[in-house]
Amino acid sequence: MKWPLAKALGWLVAGIVAGDVLGVHWAALVVLLAGLIGAFLWKKQSRAIAVATLLCLGGWGNLLTRTEVMSPLDLRVVLVEVPEIVTLEGTLAEAPRERRVETKRGLRVSFSSVLEMERIQLKDGWHEVSGRVYVRTSGAPPPELYRTRRVQVTGNIDTPDPAINPEGLDFQAYLAHQGIYFQLQTLGVKDWQWSEADSNPPWPDRFRNWAMGQMQGSLPPGDGNVMLLHAMCLGWKVGLMDDVKKPFIHSGTMHIFAISGLHVALIAVMLVELLRGAALPRRHCAMVLIPLLWFYTAATGWQASAMRAAIMMTVIGTGWILERPSNLLNSLAAAALIILVVDPQQLFLPGFQLSFMVVLSLGLLTPPIEVWRQKVFQPDPLLPQELRPRWQRWLDRPVRLVTMSAVTSLAAWVGSLPLIAYYFHLIAPVSLVANLVLVPLSSLALMASFGSLLLAWCPPVADLYSHAAWLLMEGMVRSSGWFADWPGAWWPLMKPGPGVFISYYAAVLSLFAAEWKSVWRWWVAGMAGLVLIIQLSMGWQERRETTRLTVLDAGGGDALVFEGGKRFPNLVIDAGTEAGSEAVLKPYLQSRGIVSVRELLITHGDVRHVEGAATLIADYRVKQLLASPVKSRSPGYRQLLEEWETNGWPRVVITNGSKVGPWTVLHPEATDKFSTGDDNAVVLRGEFNGVSVLLLSDLGHAGQKALRGRHPGLRADILVAGMPTKGEPVEDELLAMVQPQVVIVSCAEQPALEQARKGLRERLELGDWQTFYVSDHGAVTLDFQPGGCVVRAMRGGGQAWVTGSKPKSGKP
Repeated sequence: MKWPLAKALGWLVAGIVAGDVLGVHWAALVVLLAGLIGAFLWKKQSRAIAVATLLCLGGWGNLLTRTEVMSPLDLRVVLVEVPEIVTLEGTLAEAPRERRVETKRGLRVSFSSVLEMERIQLKDGWHEVSGRVYVRTSGAPPPELYRTRRVQVTGNIDTPDPAINPEGLDFQAYLAHQGIYFQLQTLGVKDWQWSEADSNPPWPDRFRNWAMGQMQGSLPPGDGNVMLLHAMCLGWKVGLMDDVKKPFIHSGTMHIFAISGLHVALIAVMLVELLRGAALPRRHCAMVLIPLLWFYTAATGWQASAMRAAIMMTVIGTGWILERPSNLLNSLAAAALIILVVDPQQLFLPGFQLSFMVVLSLGLLTPPIEVWRQKVFQPDPLLPQELRPRWQRWLDRPVRLVTMSAVTSLAAWVGSLPLIAYYFHLIAPVSLVANLVLVPLSSLALMASFGSLLLAWCPPVADLYSHAAWLLMEGMVRSSGWFADWPGAWWPLMKPGPGVFISYYAAVLSLFAAEWKSVWRWWVAGMAGLVLIIQLSMGWQERRETTRLTVLDAGGGDALVFEGGKRFPNLVIDAGTEAGSEAVLKPYLQSRGIVSVRELLITHGDVRHVEGAATLIADYRVKQLLASPVKSRSPGYRQLLEEWETNGWPRVVITNGSKVGPWTVLHPEATDKFSTGDDNAVVLRGEFNGVSVLLLSDLGHAGQKALRGRHPGLRADILVAGMPTKGEPVEDELLAMVQPQVVIVSCAEQPALEQARKGLRERLELGDWQTFYVSDHGAVTLDFQPGGCVVRAMRGGGQAWVTGSKPKSGKP
């Protein structure tokens, strides 16, 4: 058997996936396992089937032992009610991760960590407990906090945040796949306590602190490039702020900052070359290499990606020690088996999938592409080497290095393309070229940084290496920005479905599977490619035919996205806060495959509606800014309009009676002068497939009264309202006139002004309509279809079907 461990891995993975989907109780698996062991011992003919089934059920059972409640001390048993103020005692399972975000209000710093629980203090006292908790804290982490430190921390414990917006990160599921089911929010470092007696950090932390200082050399403290070098070499990612990461993400080169296979492979190559230069045989090289790689893994904080890469290299190195012939794919399967046996939930993490898919792609796709490369660039075999022009002989080595790098880049890109689209909602063709520049630069920067560490005994020379690494990082930053600005460098993509994954990989693997018979190989590739094209075409056509309105949960700020398909231009109504725009609005636009926003409408000057507009305009090439002529006292609103007009772009003024695509403006009039800014908010009404929608924004009491007076016969099937600063949204008089079937309240848990309070909820419950609260249900999506509109909420199963009559479903 050519790849025996690959088949074993396949059965193990099948069992883990089955356990995640079906979740049968572990006791039933014990009975099945006992029966299969008996069959294995009884009949030799059934042993192959029994082993495969044992692997499958073993993966299944292993997953369930990690996810099911197996002890009365499990935190899920002890903690009955959430949220609750508690004090936790335990050991930090990882070093605190600092995060810095640059905002208009200044630098916002926070950190997070994972606490391995030992005790919890509830209202009735202390309880022994087991489990892990994700802890979030505002402010910078103190140096006294490090991995393995025993601490007590007080805060508000709750379940992790689920996905609140379509295609957004489901943080709850992400943590659950790491065995974490609760998160603790603290106010600051003052909520942490630790013993001063145990103040000596473990050696990996001490080594990292020393290495960071050594790499700093005589460079200025806090230098951006030095912080990026710390991220690339040591995994200290404080300097990787959003504005810094963006060009690397868009150029497809962000992977150089992950302590993963690329770093470990580069370090392994450097060490092997040094050791082979000392005339050590390969077996002895592996004996030295493996401990050094694990030293580096520990020094970078035992990151999961580094551990995966170290296990891969350990498997390969063990083959060298045993002097066994190595096979990349078999070694890859062995590494995956080891990781999944230790922690089966790694299978569901993006890092695991991307790491192994890239290496698998290199093993499967590189050889056939390399054959093609050699055919194209091979010189005439009948022409003696000395008769070739000298310039051709000079170019042989550079051309070979560049084209071989291009082959590697192409294989990795092709193999990881669907996963990149699924998790990051983009495709970056420019990465095929960008990686030819940035990977060599990052390799040189890595060598220069390690050179500064190895030559610490000679400070002047070490400082030269530090400056060389700084210069190389500067080249990487400039190159990534240059590549990211290329036309068509990257495109946003919608998340591909299972059918796209299957047909894509079937086409790719059959196309490059050289050992297949030619006829079957091309037939399978052609059929899979045809199915892939049909699926993509159907998805594209469906999106063109779909009209959709999404009310996003922008974390305290309002943002609505209208997708008009082929009939109407895309329209964004308000941009939320700066944080909401970055974390919610722009990722949602990217996940929907929206490259540019033609029109941005700002309803009024509330900072929670305006603040995110500047970055949205810059990143999504907004062509028209629409706003009412009513003046506002909001500094942010006035600054936005001034900057827009300073650039020579005229503002589109809308007022009562104006048309914005399929929408009609109902409020305000140009002459309105309400004392409260919310009463000047733009009100829109649209009708799609017979279903009418009314968007009130944050319209207050006086504005609603004026709206009723101007449009006494106003009706709408769906009403969307925000939270005014004074008073309540959708007063009874307006509801009686509009007679909606569905009311959507765009509210939030924070700040307090955006909360839907008890009185409002009780009043709306009295009406004959279905109510959705964005703070409770997450984003609410309106899909307009022939014959009506489907209203869906992200959480709680809320759904309604609106046809212009009574909705068919009850309350969620």
